Amino acid sequence: MNHQLEVISVTGLDETGITDLTQHLQQLNFPSGFSGEIVFEFTLKKGRVGRVVLDDKTSILKDAVVVETIKRSLLVWRVPPSTTAKLVLILRIHT
Repeated sequence: MNHQLEVISVTGLDETGITDLTQHLQQLNFPSGFSGEIVFEFTLKKGRVGRVVLDDKTSILKDAVVVETIKRSLLVWRVPPSTTAKLVLILRIHT
């Protein structure tokens, strides 16, 4: 199991959704030498992830490679069509 990425919290999802998102994101691989917390805000509507925004005031880790890797992964994440929410996702990366 990939322990490079840990989901610290997700505001706006139930436990099933959090588990699904965690499993989806833990498939990612990052270059070595990165660590810190990163915060994203995005919306879910009709089973799709909307615009993903890095919260650069709260995020400690802001490396473009890491940010873009996570953004691309979030944009292809499949969620149930009935899920509509505004999410705040806090991740910890340690490579």
